[in-house]
Amino acid sequence: MMGFKIFQVGEDYATYIVAQTEEEALDLYNSCVDVGDHETIENVSEVSFDSKGRFETEHGYQDMTFGEFLGKDFVYDEPTVICWNE
Repeated sequence: MMGFKIFQVGEDYATYIVAQTEEEALDLYNSCVDVGDHETIENVSEVSFDSKGRFETEHGYQDMTFGEFLGKDFVYDEPTVICWNE
């Protein structure tokens, strides 16, 4: 078992966070934004590793899954922001 999941925090301008729980993802998100931009647990959802997205990489934008974006060598140490959309 990996011990972590990917969570989307927010809707229109979502931030994607690797964490063990929704609460950890929410705490990290809220610690990084102004109080007026805080989200609630209702705006946190789990994202499948197989969900597709368009990611900016060293080689430009590429369509891939979140699992591919993280890569096989990703090691979870603590809740981490992995990407966001604007």
